[in-house]
Amino acid sequence: MKCKDSDSCYRGKRFLINQPLIHGINGSTIVTLELADFLQKNGAIVDVFTLTLEKPAKSLFLKRGLKVSTVQDNPKYKLENYDYIWVNSQVLPPSIIDDLGKKHPKYPAFIFLHMSSMDWIPDEHPYIHLLEEKLSSLSLYICEEVRKSNIGYFYTEPTYDYFRNPAPDDFLQINANNSKEELQKVLLVSNYAPKELNEACQLLTKEKIAVETLGEGCDKYELLTPNILKQYDAVITIAKTVQYCLVSNTPVYVYGKFGGAGWLNKDNYNKAKHTNFCGSEGFAKKSSKTIASEIQAGFAKGKAFQNDNLKAFQNEFSLKETLPILLLKAKSKSLNAFDSQYLEMLKSAAYFERIRFEEWSNVWRLTNELREIRSSRAFKALSLASRIRRKYLSRKD
Repeated sequence: MKCKDSDSCYRGKRFLINQPLIHGINGSTIVTLELADFLQKNGAIVDVFTLTLEKPAKSLFLKRGLKVSTVQDNPKYKLENYDYIWVNSQVLPPSIIDDLGKKHPKYPAFIFLHMSSMDWIPDEHPYIHLLEEKLSSLSLYICEEVRKSNIGYFYTEPTYDYFRNPAPDDFLQINANNSKEELQKVLLVSNYAPKELNEACQLLTKEKIAVETLGEGCDKYELLTPNILKQYDAVITIAKTVQYCLVSNTPVYVYGKFGGAGWLNKDNYNKAKHTNFCGSEGFAKKSSKTIASEIQAGFAKGKAFQNDNLKAFQNEFSLKETLPILLLKAKSKSLNAFDSQYLEMLKSAAYFERIRFEEWSNVWRLTNELREIRSSRAFKALSLASRIRRKYLSRKD
C-alpha cells in the first residue's frame, strides 16, 4: 500500500524529527539530514530538534534550509502542531515532554528508530522505562539483528517494521561508473577502517589501482554525494554507504573492522543484509593480501550481481519507495496524559540523557579540532621542521 503521489504523502504534513547529536558525518545524523531534506523537498513542514549542533554537520543542515533548534534555544513545540514525531535515541524536547502531561483530543503518530545492536551504544536501545510502549505508533529497526537485540527491553513490543537506511533519490539517478571491464579506481568509505583494510588498499595501489579514502582521518572528510560516488568503479565500505551503492549501480565490497561479506552475491547477500551490511555478519576477518586479491579477482562478478539486481535494490533501499509505506502504517493513537510521577521520571531521564550527549559531543568536538590542526599546512610544516632539526642534531652528536 502506497500513497498515490508525493503530495498526498507529504504536502502540508507536519514533522518533528528529534536527533541527539548533530556534529559528525555519520550514523543517525545523516539519516536525519536525508529524511528531513526529502520530506521538505516533497512539501512537508519539518522541524529538527537536537541537543547539540556543531560543524561539520551543522552546515549540511543549514545549506538545505532546514529549521534546526537546539535544547539551548528552548523551542516551544506542541503536540497539536504535528502529524508525525520521529524519535532517534528516545530524545524528546522538554516542551513535548511537558505537553505529554496533558490530555489532547488528537495526538501525532510517534515513530521510534533503532539503528544499532551494539552494547556500547546504549541510546539505540529503549532505555527509558515504558516510553516507547506508551507512545509508539511504529518502532523501526534498520535490520533484523537490531530488532533482535532490542526485544528484551520491552514489556510489550510495539508495532514494528524496518527502515533499512534507504538512500535519497539522487543516488538512483546516477547509474554510476559501471561500464568498465577492469577495476581502475576505488573509493574506501570508512570512519574506522581496520589495519588490514588500509594495508590492502596499499597493495591495490601497487597494482596500479587508484584508491582514495573518505571519512574521519582520511583523504577527505565530507558527505558522500552522488557526484562523488559516480567517479569510482567500486566502493569498499560497510553499513549505510552500502545502500548508496546498491541503488546507484555501484559494485560494493563489504568489509570493516568486524570483517565482512566481501563482494555481495546470491549466497551472502541475505546474511549480510540481516545485520545491515555492517561487517558483523559472522564472516571471518581476512588478511590484507586476501582482501586485495578478492577485490581484484571478484570485481566482474560483483558488478554482475549489482547489475542483475539493480531494480530490486532500488525498490528496497530508496526513500521514495519505502517511506510512504511506513508513514501509512504509523497511525496516530489516543493516549492518556502521563501522570505526575511518570512525567518527573521522564524529565529526569531526559536531563541525564542531555548531559551524556553533551559530554560526548564535547569530546568529539575537541577530537575534531585536534584533527583539523594536525591536517593544517602550518602543523605539517612545523612537524617537518622538527624532524629535520632532530635529524640534524642526531648527526651532530
